[in-house]
This record gives sequence, C-alpha cells and structure tokens, in this order.
Amino acid sequence: MPPSESASVNEIEGAVLQNLLATVDPSAQFATLLRDLATTRVRASNEFFYNRIFGSQIAALKALNLAGYLGTADLETFYASARERWPDVYAAFPYSAWLDFLLQGLVRENADRFEITNHGRAFLSYIIEQRLTEVKAF
Repeated sequence: MPPSESASVNEIEGAVLQNLLATVDPSAQFATLLRDLATTRVRASNEFFYNRIFGSQIAALKALNLAGYLGTADLETFYASARERWPDVYAAFPYSAWLDFLLQGLVRENADRFEITNHGRAFLSYIIEQRLTEVKAF
C-alpha cells in the first residue's frame, strides 16, 4: 500500500507494525489488529458523543440504563425539563433533534419504547472511567 498523505498516519502505522511484529504471534496478528481497530472506533465514538451530548441526554441515558426501557412520554420529560431551564436554547432545538442524537447509536426505539444500546452502556462507562462530568448544560 502506498504511504498516506499524512506524515502522522505514516508514523503511527510504522509504530503499530513494529510493535505487532515484535510482540504478537503471526497467527494472531489479524485478530489483534481487528480488536485494536474496534477499540479505537469505540473510543472515538465516545469522544464524539461526549463532546456533543447535552446533560439532559446523559440523564435520560442513565434512566434508561436503570429502567431497561422508557416509554415516549417518560423520555420526553427529560427534554421538557431542559427546555424549561434553557428556553432560549431549546426554542430552536425540537424534541425530534434531541432524540435523533440519542438514536445515532446510544438508544434504540423498539415499538413504543426506548432502550439503551450496548454502546450507550459503554458510553456511560466511558464517562466514569475518564472521570468526566455528567453535569453538562442543556
């Protein structure tokens, strides 16, 4: 494969290859790379979500994690509480947009109820493991 246009990518590829060849049995190299790639994607996804999620959405995720599932009306209460507290922000941010963010992989809709996904649980664990605050605006 030709080198990347990014010198940083090339440096990391070289370091990964050197480490892989030095420490991993050749028969396990593919599995090791696959696991590392999946782990990196989960980490990147967690960072993406954390940098964009609202505090009300974290509260909803925590409630879903404890309850197993919530109905639409229950989930809407998290949005409504935040809308009351920050009316200027939520004036241009409808419930559908608030919910769509969660449905990007943290929550799934099943009939008329919502459930946290495995990635949603991993995201909550990420917040704890990284010692990030759950108290975010909005």
